[in-house]
Amino acid sequence: MRYALGLLLAVAILGLVGLSESEAAPCRAAGEYRVTGPTTGGFLTLKETGSDASSSSGTVDLALYPKGGCQLCDFAGRTLTGEYYTAPNWDGSCVLILKGFDPVSSIPREIDGTLAFGGAVIFFEGYSLIDPGLNLTLGIRSDSLLRP
Repeated sequence: MRYALGLLLAVAILGLVGLSESEAAPCRAAGEYRVTGPTTGGFLTLKETGSDASSSSGTVDLALYPKGGCQLCDFAGRTLTGEYYTAPNWDGSCVLILKGFDPVSSIPREIDGTLAFGGAVIFFEGYSLIDPGLNLTLGIRSDSLLRP
């Protein structure tokens, strides 16, 4: 009875606390992604410049183009450059933070998301009423679209 109770308690604690950082999968996001949102789509390039056992960081190049609307008015789209950071979350998932700078508005922007499928997919989170053009929902790494 004590053994079963102890085992149950150990499983419950591991379930609540999770695995230690050394046992967590590394959070890597480097690559080229196709991104999309309700009003925009585009390309995201993440280049890794630093990493450790579980997290990474690097540079961001994000080119966005509007969906629909005036094709002549919005032909150029917008480009953001900056940095990204990944780290394991408390639940074992990997958090992605993009910190970009928009040269047109001269305002720093931040977009958060969660990495899935080993970094092949980004689920963007949050919704901006101030800048709806940055409301991205999904990013898929380009090399994950290729079939052998």
